Amino acid sequence: MPMQNTLEFEQASRTVTLRDIADHCGVSVMSVSRALRGDTGHLSEKTRDVILATAQTMGYDPSRHLAARRLVHHRTGQAVRNNVIGMFFPMEFDLYTYFTTIFRGVLSIMKQERYALLADYIHQPGVAPLAGVFTRGDVDGVIGLANKIDFAPLCDQLRREVMFHDKPVVSLLEPIEGCSSVLVDDFQGGYLLAFHFLEKGHRHLMHFCHPEGEYPLQQRYQGFCAAYRDRGLDPVEHLHFCMGELYADVSYIAQFIEKELAQYPEITGILARNDVTAIKIHDALCAMGRRVPEDISLAGYDDTDMLFDAAGRNMLTTIRVPLLEVGQAAARLIIHRVTGQTPADEIISLPVTLVERHSVIAIRE
Repeated sequence: MPMQNTLEFEQASRTVTLRDIADHCGVSVMSVSRALRGDTGHLSEKTRDVILATAQTMGYDPSRHLAARRLVHHRTGQAVRNNVIGMFFPMEFDLYTYFTTIFRGVLSIMKQERYALLADYIHQPGVAPLAGVFTRGDVDGVIGLANKIDFAPLCDQLRREVMFHDKPVVSLLEPIEGCSSVLVDDFQGGYLLAFHFLEKGHRHLMHFCHPEGEYPLQQRYQGFCAAYRDRGLDPVEHLHFCMGELYADVSYIAQFIEKELAQYPEITGILARNDVTAIKIHDALCAMGRRVPEDISLAGYDDTDMLFDAAGRNMLTTIRVPLLEVGQAAARLIIHRVTGQTPADEIISLPVTLVERHSVIAIRE
């Protein structure tokens, strides 16, 4: 049988090894390894070309052997560094400045430290399988930009993978057991925002932070309550939680806000969940014939999106969250965990600041 056909038969029947290539070429396994690595110091050009041509003809697949090498190292307790970090996003991440700003922060550090960043979307855990790059050991660690409800099950899924198992994970904005975390001080954010309204003479506020909801909203609600108590006011009596789908169309938002204001006509201000929903609430209030801030004051959160007044200026009072810095801190932390500079999981919390504009005004007593 001609050599070409023999090689094709072997390629189809089993995985080709370095030994196979060495035997066909009449050289050592070390010579084959050097040729495939591009080492030009120990081989003649002719020998190298023969080895490379033979490897290609036989269908040698280095990725299979890399995976095997990783598995051997894993069993012996040795780490194989890829200089690749995985990052999980919610499906709609590219539509919101909030997410893309964090991503830019992560990317800036990855480029600086010469790490590759591998992005994937969070699918329904347990239904959609993990991509092979996560199960083969191709990534050194993972950053998760998603709420705990979605990301915690995915972490569990990663931990069950032999080739991932105990690699470091950094969660963003919500703490998750068994992970490092980069958080922002949402308690401080809630406190600053509520205190600002109180200083302007407001007492009854509508908000969307359920005290048993997502961790950041819980923290923000506790901040609201602390500000009220510091002013000698009962938060239960003055804070009015509104349940509603804030990403719905403006007419729907107008309906549930109008219902809340009819039930509690003493409300003079609204604390939106974020700037995006503050803009929708503003449009809903306008559709109801209510002016911001003349009839009702309004504040956002995050400082990512603008609400323009008649002069084209951003009028939205908000809490500035250092989103770029959140991404940068997460990238540094995951790299330090991978390299062992940070030997154990760590929680980092970044401060927020109040940005006063003119969507919140003083009210007459």
